[in-house]
Amino acid sequence: MISMDLCFVDWNNVFQYCFHIEDCWSVFTDLLTQSVNKHVPVVHIHKSKVKQSIRHCPNYIRKLFKEKAIAWKRWRITKLEYDKNIYKTAAAKCSSVVKKYHTATAKELKLIRKNSVGSFYNYVNKKLCLPPDITDIRQPDGSLCTGDSDKCTVFNNSLAVYLLEMTAPPLNCALESIPHSSTWTQ
Repeated sequence: MISMDLCFVDWNNVFQYCFHIEDCWSVFTDLLTQSVNKHVPVVHIHKSKVKQSIRHCPNYIRKLFKEKAIAWKRWRITKLEYDKNIYKTAAAKCSSVVKKYHTATAKELKLIRKNSVGSFYNYVNKKLCLPPDITDIRQPDGSLCTGDSDKCTVFNNSLAVYLLEMTAPPLNCALESIPHSSTWTQ
């Protein structure tokens, strides 16, 4: 539907009053945004409760919390003593594992503090900093791309191809109505 909307736009009329490429881009993005807002459904999620912020913890701890939640739901539904005991053991296991994790983290932090101030700051910065850059990627010809500008070019080209495929006009749409970039004034 988006491609149909873009197909039926009289591009010559739309770009008639655009004297700079930025104006043309702004008009195009406005039309595209209107079409997306018109045809793409919006989902509103209403949360009844505000959940606690999830702190970073290892996957094995998250897995134990899931097991504990499943055991609690099972016990809540069945009200059996056996399920209650399973829940209690899962809760105790979660509690002990979290205490061990926090103890190990605190010990690591104490060791870092004792060694030097610089290692303490390195520890804090490691926890605060963003993940490393994008890993090396393969170009369409199969060669490995390592530089940031090369990666950017590959991603831009891939996105351009994807957007062209997504907004490709149907076969009965006149391509002559879409102006070529060489006709735009700069």
